[in-house]
Amino acid sequence: ALSSAASDVYKRQSLATVICHLITVTIDFAILKKIINLKLKFSTFILKPILATVMMIICALFIYNKLIYIFAEKTSLILTLGLVVLIYSILIIFLKIFDKNNLYMIPFNNKIFKIIKHETQ
Repeated sequence: ALSSAASDVYKRQSLATVICHLITVTIDFAILKKIINLKLKFSTFILKPILATVMMIICALFIYNKLIYIFAEKTSLILTLGLVVLIYSILIIFLKIFDKNNLYMIPFNNKIFKIIKHETQ
């Protein structure tokens, strides 16, 4: 097991990585907006993905805390990851983060279109 100090170092490194990525994405979007006149909707590209991520994190914590009492730690983690990927995918479709142009770029997009058409009917 890691000592408390080593654990804190990993947490700080993770936080620093997330902050660096946020800064990089902000700079990238600013440059794209200036050079190619990129227009992004705040709700589609910022608010909805953050909402989906927060909901996914809550589900991950809940699922893992339930599975840890049933399965071994590694099995619980793997099952939780699989379920959370599925949940996040459903949230992306449900929150309509992607439009049809975005979906055409995804492999196996025909299956996704069938699911979307089935839900809207």
